Amino acid sequence: MTKNRNVMLAALTLVGLAALVLAGGLAASNMGFKLNLPLKAQGAGSASGSNYVGLPYNQQVGLVTARDWFEDIAATGPVQVINQHDPATDSFQFYTFGGGSIPPNGFNLVPGKSYIVKVGANQNYIVVGSHNPGLTLTLKAQGAGSASGTNYYSHPYHGIAANARELFEEIGADKVQVINRHVQATDAFDFYTFGGGNLPPNGWNLQPGVGLVIKVGADVSFKPAHY
Repeated sequence: MTKNRNVMLAALTLVGLAALVLAGGLAASNMGFKLNLPLKAQGAGSASGSNYVGLPYNQQVGLVTARDWFEDIAATGPVQVINQHDPATDSFQFYTFGGGSIPPNGFNLVPGKSYIVKVGANQNYIVVGSHNPGLTLTLKAQGAGSASGTNYYSHPYHGIAANARELFEEIGADKVQVINRHVQATDAFDFYTFGGGNLPPNGWNLQPGVGLVIKVGADVSFKPAHY
């Protein structure tokens, strides 16, 4: 655990209520999280308007299906589509207003899973929710139920792992093959493999609300460590 995180823990203990992480726009407390999450449309800084988003493990009340989420984002600005990765086929299920590949309400939102949200204009979406510390996540390797071992992952907003390397080691260096982060400007990916990647030595810092794509070589079940 780093010195900065020890300081944060000490502050939380003294205050007993809340901490504000200014760089990420995240307000966190024992009641839950509130995040001001920028969503980018196609244009400067975004090749396609695609945003990889991870929600808190307990979403706000009323946020159950893709339609619920679509309408919630649409209250802030125009939404084009919400995509969910299907690990069995490596294809995507999608929801657009009033329909998609699984109408009428789309798919149910799954805690710990990330999604691709494409918007038509830059906006700041307010994410509200809380963590479920008892939830066990399962990342599937190639085989039954997974075409390639690719998993769309949402990291806890107050996760202990602070960068790609720490997350790689937490999940298990003997199980993870690569952790990918979407680069909006190019629609390419930064990647981290054990001891390297295209941004060594520790990869990149994890950001609350930004979904990751993790490929594993063996099934792994774990409870992400958090503060």
